[in-house]
Amino acid sequence: MRTVEEIEQAVAHLSKDQLAEFRAWYEQFNAEAWDRQIEEDIAAGKLDALADAAIADHQAGRTKSYSPDNQRNPCKPADQRILTTHVGSLPRPRPLADLLIRQERGEATDEAVLRRQVEAAVDEVVRGQLEAGIDVGNDGEQPRVGFQTYVAQRMQGFGGESA
Repeated sequence: MRTVEEIEQAVAHLSKDQLAEFRAWYEQFNAEAWDRQIEEDIAAGKLDALADAAIADHQAGRTKSYSPDNQRNPCKPADQRILTTHVGSLPRPRPLADLLIRQERGEATDEAVLRRQVEAAVDEVVRGQLEAGIDVGNDGEQPRVGFQTYVAQRMQGFGGESA
């Protein structure tokens, strides 16, 4: 078993390509660990008090329901339950992850193939969110390797190596 310091040193010595691969692997690993932890916490009842407090606040009138007719805040109404969403990346299919890593490295990629892979992956994560009952869905970060590199791709003024 390696120490955290040894792992940090090993990661610091990875090439740009190896770092991109490690970043994609770790993002997937971290997402799966987070999902397992949430499921364990739910099963153990660790979120029950938080949910009970939120429901009590709502029943006591300390929350606001959103009206779909309200033009300033066109959200789903939340008068019967707490609306759910999620933030961040959802796991990407391996072929899409590989394409995104190659694109990040500056390798030639077929944009039409990438676009089709992204569309299919977004369709799948949106379908999964709908099936799970998520009220406010998103693209699960499917079109990007990760947010940290997305910023530099979309905005000017960033330089240096991706770390």
